[in-house]
Amino acid sequence: MSNRTDNFTRADSSVTMNPPSDGGANWAAPTGGTWGIATNQGRAVSSTSQSVIALEASLSNVDVQCTFATVGSDGGLCARLADDANYLVLKVSGTALTLFKKVANSFTQIGDAGAITISNNDVIKLRCDSANLLNAFQNGVSKFSVTDAAGSTNTQHGLRDNADTNGRFTVFSITDLGAAGDTSTPILNFMF
Repeated sequence: MSNRTDNFTRADSSVTMNPPSDGGANWAAPTGGTWGIATNQGRAVSSTSQSVIALEASLSNVDVQCTFATVGSDGGLCARLADDANYLVLKVSGTALTLFKKVANSFTQIGDAGAITISNNDVIKLRCDSANLLNAFQNGVSKFSVTDAAGSTNTQHGLRDNADTNGRFTVFSITDLGAAGDTSTPILNFMF
Protein backbone atom coordinates (compact mmCIF):
# COMPACT_ATOMS: atom_id res chain seq x y z
CA MET A 1 0.00 0.00 0.00
CA SER A 2 1.32 3.47 -0.88
CA ASN A 3 2.01 5.64 2.11
CA ARG A 4 2.02 8.85 0.04
CA THR A 5 0.97 9.57 -3.54
CA ASP A 6 0.59 12.51 -5.88
CA ASN A 7 -0.74 12.45 -9.43
CA PHE A 8 -0.35 16.25 -9.87
CA THR A 9 -3.87 16.50 -11.34
CA ARG A 10 -4.84 20.02 -10.34
CA ALA A 11 -4.81 23.61 -11.56
CA ASP A 12 -1.64 24.94 -13.14
CA SER A 13 0.56 26.96 -10.79
CA SER A 14 3.90 28.65 -11.20
CA VAL A 15 4.34 29.16 -7.45
CA THR A 16 3.41 25.89 -5.72
CA MET A 17 3.03 22.15 -6.23
CA ASN A 18 0.62 21.95 -3.25
CA PRO A 19 -1.63 20.42 -2.14
CA PRO A 20 -0.66 16.81 -2.98
CA SER A 21 -3.51 14.70 -4.35
CA ASP A 22 -3.43 12.27 -1.38
CA GLY A 23 -4.55 15.06 0.99
CA GLY A 24 -1.54 14.55 3.29
CA ALA A 25 1.03 17.09 4.44
CA ASN A 26 2.29 19.51 1.79
CA TRP A 27 5.40 19.24 -0.35
CA ALA A 28 8.36 21.12 1.18
CA ALA A 29 11.44 22.42 -0.69
CA PRO A 30 14.27 22.65 1.87
CA THR A 31 16.89 23.43 -0.77
CA GLY A 32 15.06 26.36 -2.34
CA GLY A 33 13.76 26.74 -5.85
CA THR A 34 10.13 27.03 -6.91
CA TRP A 35 8.07 24.01 -7.93
CA GLY A 36 4.68 24.05 -9.63
CA ILE A 37 2.10 22.33 -11.82
CA ALA A 38 1.86 22.49 -15.63
CA THR A 39 -0.83 20.54 -17.49
CA ASN A 40 -1.30 18.03 -14.64
CA GLN A 41 2.43 17.42 -14.24
CA GLY A 42 4.81 18.43 -11.45
CA ARG A 43 7.83 20.50 -12.43
CA ALA A 44 10.56 22.79 -11.21
CA VAL A 45 9.59 26.33 -12.20
CA SER A 46 12.87 27.90 -11.10
CA SER A 47 15.53 25.59 -9.82
CA THR A 48 18.57 26.28 -7.76
CA SER A 49 21.53 23.92 -7.84
CA GLN A 50 20.40 20.57 -6.39
CA SER A 51 16.82 21.64 -5.69
CA VAL A 52 14.73 18.96 -3.97
CA ILE A 53 11.11 18.83 -2.90
CA ALA A 54 9.79 16.16 -0.56
CA LEU A 55 6.81 14.72 1.25
CA GLU A 56 6.92 13.54 4.85
CA ALA A 57 6.16 9.81 4.97
CA SER A 58 7.09 8.96 8.59
CA LEU A 59 8.93 5.97 7.08
CA SER A 60 12.53 5.44 6.03
CA ASN A 61 12.22 1.95 4.45
CA VAL A 62 10.38 2.75 1.25
CA ASP A 63 10.08 2.56 -2.50
CA VAL A 64 10.18 6.08 -3.97
CA GLN A 65 8.78 5.94 -7.50
CA CYS A 66 7.77 8.37 -10.23
CA THR A 67 6.85 8.38 -13.89
CA PHE A 68 9.15 10.81 -15.71
CA ALA A 69 6.70 12.20 -18.29
CA THR A 70 9.51 14.30 -19.76
CA VAL A 71 13.07 13.37 -18.87
CA GLY A 72 15.08 16.52 -18.24
CA SER A 73 18.83 16.84 -18.46
CA ASP A 74 19.36 16.63 -14.67
CA GLY A 75 16.30 15.55 -12.68
CA GLY A 76 15.72 12.66 -10.34
CA LEU A 77 14.40 11.29 -7.08
CA CYS A 78 15.45 12.10 -3.53
CA ALA A 79 15.06 9.81 -0.54
CA ARG A 80 15.84 9.69 3.15
CA LEU A 81 16.01 13.48 3.33
CA ALA A 82 16.58 15.23 6.65
CA ASP A 83 17.42 18.72 5.39
CA ASP A 84 19.31 20.55 2.64
CA ALA A 85 22.61 18.98 3.75
CA ASN A 86 21.59 15.32 4.16
CA TYR A 87 19.76 13.05 1.70
CA LEU A 88 20.08 10.49 -1.09
CA VAL A 89 19.59 11.52 -4.71
CA LEU A 90 19.07 9.30 -7.74
CA LYS A 91 20.10 11.42 -10.74
CA VAL A 92 17.99 10.76 -13.83
CA SER A 93 18.79 12.05 -17.31
CA GLY A 94 18.47 10.59 -20.79
CA THR A 95 21.77 8.74 -20.37
CA ALA A 96 22.30 8.47 -16.60
CA LEU A 97 20.93 6.74 -13.54
CA THR A 98 23.41 7.62 -10.79
CA LEU A 99 23.04 7.46 -7.00
CA PHE A 100 24.65 9.98 -4.67
CA LYS A 101 24.54 10.52 -0.94
CA LYS A 102 24.77 14.02 0.49
CA VAL A 103 26.10 13.95 4.04
CA ALA A 104 27.02 17.12 5.95
CA ASN A 105 26.60 19.06 2.67
CA SER A 106 29.09 16.90 0.74
CA PHE A 107 28.08 14.71 -2.25
CA THR A 108 29.60 11.25 -2.82
CA GLN A 109 28.67 9.01 -5.74
CA ILE A 110 27.74 5.53 -4.47
CA GLY A 111 26.09 3.84 -7.48
CA ASP A 112 25.78 4.01 -11.27
CA ALA A 113 23.85 2.08 -13.93
CA GLY A 114 26.57 2.60 -16.54
CA ALA A 115 25.53 3.05 -20.19
CA ILE A 116 21.75 3.50 -20.18
CA THR A 117 18.93 5.15 -22.10
CA ILE A 118 16.03 6.66 -20.19
CA SER A 119 13.01 7.73 -22.23
CA ASN A 120 9.98 9.91 -21.59
CA ASN A 121 7.32 8.09 -19.51
CA ASP A 122 9.82 5.67 -17.96
CA VAL A 123 9.04 4.71 -14.37
CA ILE A 124 12.05 5.18 -12.09
CA LYS A 125 12.15 3.75 -8.57
CA LEU A 126 14.62 3.92 -5.69
CA ARG A 127 14.16 1.21 -3.06
CA CYS A 128 15.65 1.87 0.42
CA ASP A 129 15.18 -1.15 2.68
CA SER A 130 15.83 -1.78 6.37
CA ALA A 131 19.15 -3.51 5.60
CA ASN A 132 20.21 -0.24 3.86
CA LEU A 133 20.22 -1.93 0.45
CA LEU A 134 19.60 0.85 -2.09
CA ASN A 135 18.28 -0.45 -5.41
CA ALA A 136 17.56 1.63 -8.54
CA PHE A 137 14.93 0.42 -11.02
CA GLN A 138 13.86 1.47 -14.51
CA ASN A 139 10.44 0.21 -15.62
CA GLY A 140 10.53 -2.51 -12.96
CA VAL A 141 14.01 -3.79 -13.86
CA SER A 142 16.81 -3.45 -11.31
CA LYS A 143 19.72 -1.47 -12.78
CA PHE A 144 22.10 -1.55 -9.79
CA SER A 145 22.17 -1.87 -6.02
CA VAL A 146 24.52 -0.75 -3.27
CA THR A 147 24.51 -0.87 0.52
CA ASP A 148 24.85 2.42 2.38
CA ALA A 149 23.39 3.58 5.69
CA ALA A 150 23.34 7.33 4.91
CA GLY A 151 20.11 8.84 6.20
CA SER A 152 18.73 5.49 7.28
CA THR A 153 16.30 7.07 9.76
CA ASN A 154 15.22 10.05 7.63
CA THR A 155 11.60 9.99 6.49
CA GLN A 156 11.15 12.59 3.72
CA HIS A 157 11.24 11.51 0.06
CA GLY A 158 10.55 13.27 -3.23
CA LEU A 159 11.88 14.77 -6.42
CA ARG A 160 15.10 16.44 -7.47
CA ASP A 161 16.08 19.01 -10.10
CA ASN A 162 19.49 20.56 -10.76
CA ALA A 163 19.02 23.91 -12.49
CA ASP A 164 16.99 22.24 -15.28
CA THR A 165 13.31 23.18 -15.54
CA ASN A 166 12.49 20.91 -18.51
CA GLY A 167 11.62 17.73 -16.58
CA ARG A 168 7.98 16.80 -15.94
CA PHE A 169 6.74 14.34 -13.32
CA THR A 170 3.53 12.31 -12.99
CA VAL A 171 2.27 9.54 -10.71
CA PHE A 172 4.62 9.88 -7.72
CA SER A 173 4.44 7.42 -4.81
CA ILE A 174 6.16 6.50 -1.55
CA THR A 175 5.42 2.89 -0.58
CA ASP A 176 6.12 1.38 2.85
CA LEU A 177 8.47 -1.63 2.63
CA GLY A 178 8.02 -2.55 6.29
CA ALA A 179 10.79 -4.29 8.18
CA ALA A 180 12.79 -6.68 6.03
CA GLY A 181 13.47 -10.07 7.49
CA ASP A 182 10.49 -10.07 9.86
CA THR A 183 10.21 -13.73 10.76
CA SER A 184 7.79 -13.35 13.62
CA THR A 185 5.29 -16.16 13.93
CA PRO A 186 1.62 -15.33 14.31
CA ILE A 187 -0.12 -16.56 17.43
CA LEU A 188 -2.61 -19.30 16.64
CA ASN A 189 -5.72 -19.86 18.68
CA PHE A 190 -7.18 -23.35 18.75
CA MET A 191 -10.65 -24.19 19.98
CA PHE A 192 -11.34 -27.77 21.14
